[in-house]
Amino acid sequence: MKHWALGVALLAGGLTMTSCLGGDSDPNNYASYLTKVNYGYMGMSYIFTTPGNEKTITPTQSSINALEGNGGSLSKFVGQIGLTGIYWNPDEGVATVTETSFDQVNMQYFYSLDAPVRTATRGANNDSVATHPIISVTPQVGGYTYKPYFFDNNRQDIVLVMDYYVPDSYSGATSVSTTLMYYPDEQATKDALAQGILRLYLNYRVHFRENASENFNSGQHAIQQSQPWAYQKAFRLTSLPVSTSAYQYVDIVTQENELNTDLDSDQTKTVTTRVLTYEEYKAEFGQN
Repeated sequence: MKHWALGVALLAGGLTMTSCLGGDSDPNNYASYLTKVNYGYMGMSYIFTTPGNEKTITPTQSSINALEGNGGSLSKFVGQIGLTGIYWNPDEGVATVTETSFDQVNMQYFYSLDAPVRTATRGANNDSVATHPIISVTPQVGGYTYKPYFFDNNRQDIVLVMDYYVPDSYSGATSVSTTLMYYPDEQATKDALAQGILRLYLNYRVHFRENASENFNSGQHAIQQSQPWAYQKAFRLTSLPVSTSAYQYVDIVTQENELNTDLDSDQTKTVTTRVLTYEEYKAEFGQN
């Protein structure tokens, strides 16, 4: 995973943000948002936008310089989606905070969640073959039901919140991966595209271990380890060999099992989930 941070991101049950006031000895306010990294005016500095472009975050140049001095250039993340942590002291009068913008706040970290959708023939060397089912791509976390949605109206970036069983320390697993695949040669893919639907497959792979642990899932793991990236990811459609004008909808096909980690179990079901626009997602999300 790509980690570029000085702090640790915490994800609340809310839509895009974790916010808290520092302790009695800390005068700062802190917040964490899901954002896309953009260049600022004339390519200078950086601006971060939240889903639906509802909010903008403009960090101070000094805080960006401090982070870049510790972790390399932020420019390699332009166009990517990740978790951005900020903080500001409201008593200093430097930051301007409104309902739609955070201006001249201090940037604390950026953690990329971004990955391209991969194209392959199923079973080929460049395919990320599923070894285990997941639990759900519409999980309930903190009283909210998450669903796949487009980050903004460009419909090029999909945000997923995934629940899956995590191998424990005794499993011997060396790593896990969740990859969104496009199989252009399959008849189901061709039939869907003929109806204006881009059909993608989310594959969960546990490396060097036949059975993942059923002791705890990715949501629990994220809370215990303060690692929201364990179950949240963003996928880019720009790498696909198909024009965005060729489809109106995107469906994600998953193998899901809430009871065990056996991909061949009778309890493992094939589930197709439609990716929502941000407006649709926000309307449904707000009803929880």
